[in-house]
Order: sequence, then structure tokens, then C-alpha cells
Amino acid sequence: VALPPTAGVLTGGSPVATVPGFLALLLVSAVANPLCEGRPPARRTTTGSVRTVDLTRLTDVRLWTTFSCGGPQRTLIVRDAHGVRLGITTAAGRRAVRRALERRPAGARPRVSRAARAHLDGGGRPAAHTVPVFLAQVTAVCAYVFTLVRIGHAT
Repeated sequence: VALPPTAGVLTGGSPVATVPGFLALLLVSAVANPLCEGRPPARRTTTGSVRTVDLTRLTDVRLWTTFSCGGPQRTLIVRDAHGVRLGITTAAGRRAVRRALERRPAGARPRVSRAARAHLDGGGRPAAHTVPVFLAQVTAVCAYVFTLVRIGHAT
């Protein structure tokens, strides 16, 4: 996110450096988003190694929400005791995580965010999470554009 403004400041607001920085930001955002999502049947990382999350040893479950033209996209980010993370986007994956959480002993419960719990319990709309995330994203985009405009006017 800081690459285009930094390039703009270091080069005196030159579009020759700012535009490639902005394009790099878009490319990283498009590529990095789906890298950790589970894809059946082969669950391989981009390096080719097989990674699986140990559902019996979950330590953390969070909800990651992004927005696009199609509406909000929700991904459950689960992490196990080995530090392996996986993004769950399918209904079957949510059911597997829900079953794993229900089978855990009471003393060994992982940390589950309220938004993730709401998403797991009913598959409904966790509005208490979605609205602030949407407002934060809109605010960040506006601040980013404002910063780029200010850098452009400073030169």
C-alpha cells in the first residue's frame, strides 16, 4: 500500500515511478488473496508442497472479509498448533471446522473470533463485523487516493 506514495515522494511525484508502483500493488492484491484458500482435491501450496491443517489441534479461527463488485467475500482463516494456516471458503470446509470445534474438549478450545463464530453457526451475515470492515476499507481507499492526489499536487 505504501509503495506508490513512497515512489512518488522519492521521485518528486513522477508518474513514471508512481504508476508502476500502483500496478504492482494491484497485482500483489490479486495474487496474494487466493494463495491460502483450500482447493479440492489437491491441497498444494504455490511451491508444490502438500500442506494440511490439523483440525484436531486448531489454535485460532478468524473471519477475513473482502469486498468486490459481487458483494462481500468471507474466508475463515484457521491456524493449527503447527502454525499452518488455511483459508476456508466452501460450505464443506465450514462444516468440517464446525465439527472439529464441537469435538474439542472444553479446556482445549481455540480462540474463535465473534465474527467467525457467527459465520460458522448460521452461515448468516455477521453484520457486526461486515459493516466496520467495509467502512475501514472505504476509508483506507479514500485516504490512499487523497494521498496520491496530494503528492501529485505537491510537485
